Amino acid sequence: MDVNLTPPDEMNGETIAILILFNFHCRVQLNDEAQTSRKKLLLFLMDKIYQTRPPSTSYSAYVDELRAAMEAEQDNCRIMIDYLDGMFHLLDVPDGLTKLFNEKLNRIMPTYEPMGMLNANDIFFERRSFFGLFFRRMKLVFDSLDLQARDHLTASARAWREGHLAASLDYDLNEMDVSPLSDARLTAFRDYQLGLVRGDYAMAKDNMERFFDFYAPGADRELHQHTLLHLAAFHLQTESFSAAKAALDEAISLARSANDGDCIAACESLMHRIQGVGISVLASVPASSQVFSSGESCTTCGDAVWKARCELARGRSAVEVLQNLENEFAPTQPSKEALAASEASLELMNDAKRHLGRDAVEQDAEVSHLWGLLGQPSLADVYQNRAHFDVDDRTLSASQEETRMDCICRKAKRLAQAGQYEEALTILVSTKAYHGIPVSQYTTWHKAIGNVLRLRAIRREDEAALRLLAENLPTRESAMDGCDIEDAVDTPSALVELALRYLESGGSSAAEKAFGEQLKAFSRLTAEEAAEALLRKAAQRAKSSEPTLSLMPTLASLSIAKEIDCHRLICGARVQLAETLGLHLKMPDGARLLMEADLPVCLISEDAELRSRAQWTYARILLSSTDKQNSEELTRVLRWMQEAEKNADRAECLGLQTQILYYMLRLHHHMGDLAEKAEVTARLDTVEKRWSRQVVAEDQAFLNQVQQILDIVVSVAGHVASGEAAYDRLRAV
Repeated sequence: MDVNLTPPDEMNGETIAILILFNFHCRVQLNDEAQTSRKKLLLFLMDKIYQTRPPSTSYSAYVDELRAAMEAEQDNCRIMIDYLDGMFHLLDVPDGLTKLFNEKLNRIMPTYEPMGMLNANDIFFERRSFFGLFFRRMKLVFDSLDLQARDHLTASARAWREGHLAASLDYDLNEMDVSPLSDARLTAFRDYQLGLVRGDYAMAKDNMERFFDFYAPGADRELHQHTLLHLAAFHLQTESFSAAKAALDEAISLARSANDGDCIAACESLMHRIQGVGISVLASVPASSQVFSSGESCTTCGDAVWKARCELARGRSAVEVLQNLENEFAPTQPSKEALAASEASLELMNDAKRHLGRDAVEQDAEVSHLWGLLGQPSLADVYQNRAHFDVDDRTLSASQEETRMDCICRKAKRLAQAGQYEEALTILVSTKAYHGIPVSQYTTWHKAIGNVLRLRAIRREDEAALRLLAENLPTRESAMDGCDIEDAVDTPSALVELALRYLESGGSSAAEKAFGEQLKAFSRLTAEEAAEALLRKAAQRAKSSEPTLSLMPTLASLSIAKEIDCHRLICGARVQLAETLGLHLKMPDGARLLMEADLPVCLISEDAELRSRAQWTYARILLSSTDKQNSEELTRVLRWMQEAEKNADRAECLGLQTQILYYMLRLHHHMGDLAEKAEVTARLDTVEKRWSRQVVAEDQAFLNQVQQILDIVVSVAGHVASGEAAYDRLRAV
């Protein structure tokens, strides 16, 4: 009879074999030359626990894998297999599993109770070590099984030993509750994860509470602070910040009473995040300054990266943020006295983990983003490649999955800015990008898709596509319609905080609530987003009947961009400033000097539109101060316009391209270049028809592409909400 394998992290025959080999390593003495054998055994067990080796479908297959792993150590391997055979005979003894766990496997870890004289050769796993944590978890699972479940486990282990288990590893998470071996506590925890991934927060909260209702005997006091900690993390994820802080305050109090250092550290990390929620260049919250003024270094990669993002959002220099992030991960240099201490090896191991382990991926991705802001795409690519993810080879942790999605979206943004829209959409819409994503990553993913499509539509000035995107993928800025970005930036942070607190009190009128919601949306803008919004306003004013009014938002944008050292925004603001000074305020000499200093920096930017606008602005400033009879100077102006037109074509900035071609046509006519005039006239006719929406086929093709991608977004949303993506994700864990 074939028996289905149990899901990962639950007890089965292979798990029992792993635990028996744990006991072999700790209790069985081998000869003095057996260190190599022990090392190979532990590496084999580690591969099995990490599931880098596929689960063995039978005991004989497991033994064959063990022989292959031991290679030249066949004598010691034979001793291990004999030991396994002897222990597995306990499955044929009444209540044999209970005897195995309580009598045979009770010396894997040191106990705090008197055990008599210890053998000098005894080996123990530390409680917090990798193997120690695995053994304790499996012991808790076994202790939580009732008599009927233990009988089923014995039957399943016998079937595995005899090779009667089904070869398929597939299982349905929906059927977990009817599985005879399903542990209620693990089921509740997996349903809690399922709710978070699906975005079903009611289900997540209910199952989180169920999970902590199941605990090992005598552990209720130890788990209470962890219950509150998870509850606070849940409230933070659902943006119930006051409830999160209340739960966390109670968790800290209980953790201090229980002297639970790990829980206190986790609570402090989460409290920093609660205090830092919503901080941006426009607003702050109470005690947020304390979060960033503290001299304490972050102990985890996640905290360090999160702190870097918050500091950047608040308007701190990217150079300073990058330096602080590098300092957080700089290897410690212990003194000679410290090296002799027992903690030195652990400290050095943690350093190695931060630089070479899974934690290093988050740091590399964030450093890549910072170098990109600083206008160093080559360096950004170096760190981006270091944070490479291959989803086919190994399972990623939750933080790595979030980092992977951030990397994909940032790469797509860079490609779109360079005018490579198809390449950007290809990496976003590929199944590898959205396979098994939870609802939080889905939000990041579909926003990135919307931003790429919206950028292309804005540059094409395609109103139909913009309306379709506004209906299906509205932006965060849509909540700020009717509110002036300049007013928001100039509003004192204390007033913003007061308005937000008044809004939360619930005593405000409808009009006050509407105004408060606008302020709330503004308070969530990062410094980079605020600078971009100001620059967009300046560009709109420059096209109005009073273009000189663009000066103030331009200067405000430039001020913020300089504070955060954002290369792209600094260049964009300075180009806009040169246009205002040179063409609208009639100060061509000063504007030309400004552009000549900035032009080399603009030309190395990846942003094709920025390059085009810089070249176009410089060409017009040159033209305004050029002798119209000097053919050499006019030829120089034409060369700049030709380069600007090429970049505008690459970025599909149809309005800008039409304007440039019109000026080029007039210059060729003035200079008498009939052949060039005819060529530019034909090109202008083609581009102007595209810009004025006369090329219906092209517009319809773009609109169809947008609709098709929106259909994919909706399909993935259904996949996430239905739980199918969650099943895919949890199967991979």
